[in-house]
Amino acid sequence: MWLEECDGFAELCRGYLPYYLLIILPIFIIISPVNPVAASHEFPVYRMHQYDLHGVPHGCRNAPISLEARSLTGWSTSRHCVVTKVLSLTPSLFHSIKHKAGALIVILPEKLTELTLEEKQHIMNLEESMLFGPETTIPVYFTSWHPDLQAILDDLSNGFITDEKANSAAEAMFNSISASGYQVVVATGQALAKTDVKIATLHGKLTGNGAEEKLPTIALVTHYDSAGIAPEMSFGADSNASGVAMLLEIARLFSILYSTSRSRPQYNLVFIVTGAGKLNYQGSKKWLEDQLDGLEGSIIQDAAYVICLDTVSTSDNFYVHVSKPPKENSTGGLFYKELKTVSELLNITTVEGVHKKINLAEETLAWEHERYSIRRLPATTLSTLKSHEDPIRTTILDVIQTKQIDKLYKHTQVIAEALARHMYNLSSSQIFINPLDVSKESLSLWFSYLASQPRAAPLLADKNNILVNTLREAMIRYLGDVKITFHSPDKQDPEFVFYDVTKAILNVYRNKWILKRFMSLLTECIIPELKVIKATGIWKKERIIASPQRTRIILANGTEALNFCANNYLGLSDNKEVISAAKVALDKYGAGLSSVRFICGTQTIHVELEKKIAQFHNREDTILYASCFDANAGLFETFLTSEDTILSDELNHASIIDGIRLCKAKKYRYKHRNMVDLENKLQESMSSRLRLIATDGVFSMDGTVTPLPKILELAKKYNALTFVDDCHATGFFGKTGRGTEDYFNQLGTVDIINSTLGKALGGAAGGYTTGKKELINLLKQRSRPYLFSNSLPPPVVASASKVMDLITNSTELLNRLKNNTNLFRNNMKTAGFTISGDNHPICPVMIGDEKLANEFANKMIEQGIYVIAFNYPVVPKNKARIRVQISAAHLQDDIKQAVNAFIHVGKKLKIIK
Repeated sequence: MWLEECDGFAELCRGYLPYYLLIILPIFIIISPVNPVAASHEFPVYRMHQYDLHGVPHGCRNAPISLEARSLTGWSTSRHCVVTKVLSLTPSLFHSIKHKAGALIVILPEKLTELTLEEKQHIMNLEESMLFGPETTIPVYFTSWHPDLQAILDDLSNGFITDEKANSAAEAMFNSISASGYQVVVATGQALAKTDVKIATLHGKLTGNGAEEKLPTIALVTHYDSAGIAPEMSFGADSNASGVAMLLEIARLFSILYSTSRSRPQYNLVFIVTGAGKLNYQGSKKWLEDQLDGLEGSIIQDAAYVICLDTVSTSDNFYVHVSKPPKENSTGGLFYKELKTVSELLNITTVEGVHKKINLAEETLAWEHERYSIRRLPATTLSTLKSHEDPIRTTILDVIQTKQIDKLYKHTQVIAEALARHMYNLSSSQIFINPLDVSKESLSLWFSYLASQPRAAPLLADKNNILVNTLREAMIRYLGDVKITFHSPDKQDPEFVFYDVTKAILNVYRNKWILKRFMSLLTECIIPELKVIKATGIWKKERIIASPQRTRIILANGTEALNFCANNYLGLSDNKEVISAAKVALDKYGAGLSSVRFICGTQTIHVELEKKIAQFHNREDTILYASCFDANAGLFETFLTSEDTILSDELNHASIIDGIRLCKAKKYRYKHRNMVDLENKLQESMSSRLRLIATDGVFSMDGTVTPLPKILELAKKYNALTFVDDCHATGFFGKTGRGTEDYFNQLGTVDIINSTLGKALGGAAGGYTTGKKELINLLKQRSRPYLFSNSLPPPVVASASKVMDLITNSTELLNRLKNNTNLFRNNMKTAGFTISGDNHPICPVMIGDEKLANEFANKMIEQGIYVIAFNYPVVPKNKARIRVQISAAHLQDDIKQAVNAFIHVGKKLKIIK
């Protein structure tokens, strides 16, 4: 039946469809609205958690969205953003979406407090699989239920005739060009790692009756942060607002007992409120390092017992978690006995011990007391949860409910009473009774305050956080010697990394009935994408010059400036001999060939240039391309198969990255210039037929050189081939200008070299691959950019050929460039600037702040120096720089003028003194 329909539709296309479209399309165009997008809906959305823990990335790694919205059953490609209710989503569906769709919007139930147990369990299982599974590369956002969202979801579910529902091929096609739909846009930049993270830990104490240093110490610990699938929706009522509320109430009660010497026990009490508890208890870890490994005295050095409070209001049962069962007469053993006694006496809860050894092989700890046990301090965690794996500890469903206050009140009574009975060595009297009773009102106020706001660690990681300061004020009210310490992750090897873009605005545009594929392309796809580019500050503006490319240029507005941002390293772009050679070729061979090489696009000058390049690099043969981008695009796909592996530096040029994407080989990215990581990747890929290590010779944003000798050593050790893109080295780097090989005295050692004619070699156009003759022959037979692109124009070939003659026969320009580079780098360093990179003509002047870098570049133009600022995402966040490129054509006076301008602007912007 379906095949017959297809045949019928094909016949329609052959016979009548062109005429049908000529009639019908203009009608559709006329009756379609001028603006196919209705007024947009706006909804607050909250991005899925993103963080790194011990170097392992977790959660959502993407943020911006500009896609067509589709339902859970109507999506099919990466151009679709799936919009669905959370109760309709399953772990398996999520797995499929994150690998094949473009984005995901998840709508939460209207009333979280009225879910059935089955619905709660469904959501918590989904959260666990999303948050603790492998990282998610697509943007994922959560949002609260809204009637407008429900209407959009209904439209998405009912408004599309999917290919599966279509009765014929014609119906499917008609639907694809005329169906109504929605465009969803989240106009935000990519999430950036937070660089100024401060995790606050607070502590205070009550000093016992007697010599403080001789009294035993008991510490109470809790963490104030929460966790969930989305930081901005992680309120953490049970986990761990309840623990903080309990600790503060116990602090209040005991502050009264400690207020006079008559009722002050012979114990010191320490209260500790830590941050980043949901990230492997990093607050406690860092605080303990300060206390036990620092030079100052510790208030917890010889603590008799540490009691951690975690999730203390979920049930009537109470669990005492320990890593090692305490001895009967130890503080821990006696306290446990008091807990059992008081719970039986008050008859409001049950107490049960749970023993779990610390597994040091696991990077993530189960309970907070394990941080203290590792440091040989006797400790326990008190919780109403029997297992640390209970999903209630990391769910957005953890919101405040009335019954939790009752349970929290009862458990606070038991713990406070047991602690007091132990400290005062009482066996019968009840201490906390009217008027000194546990305050349910106080517990409720703190519980409500804490659970009324999201408390995920990334939202609290700064010095001026209101919640942290509020906790500090409360502790000062009850305790003495209250201190707050801030900890940051290690800069070299951070234990954790937080990211921004935790919330955003979702814009949903309604596409009215229209010829969708023909009429709304601009509105539906391109315009939202352009808005995202502008909103994220990465819009690129062309700067027009009205003169030849030389050291002194004239801008379109008539301004004359010294040019320090061109790739014209040897100053040959306007060299008279090079220009003359191009003119002669123009007259002799014409403007172009209007053909690919293998048909009628090869002239004698093409073959001659390929021979000159091969001789320059001491290689067997060379193949010319329209650009080095084409050379990189045509290389890997041609000779690497699915049985092979390519290992690429993570900061390689975009053309290398795109070329690698086209090939079928297994792909590994090794850390930038990190030979340990490269060797690990080589070991992992031992089963491959062929392995190729791919790297830039010089990395253009930093002016740094790849560690070629070490790469060659590893290539030899593991029988791998080597590839170097030498665009920013050929002709001017190394003793004779032969690039990265020459720089390291390793001429002839790299298997494949790609480079360009468009930078130092005259700057006209063109790229090439040079290497073994067999490889070049294969590329000429199979490389798509070579086979399907026009030949290089004769004037371009002739100018490049003249350049090869100039740089082969003399090192005058090379020596001049070296002197200019040394002069600029030395004078700039003396002035106080930080210059990145190796001794290369690319001289990045490090500024740091993006706005400051842009302002710096603008003021340099005012000084007659033309330079450009490079900001994120071209370079890492907060590592903005002015990339200065030195040319052999610069005079020493030009260099000095540029340095003086840098000094003038640098002092004005307070970058140097």
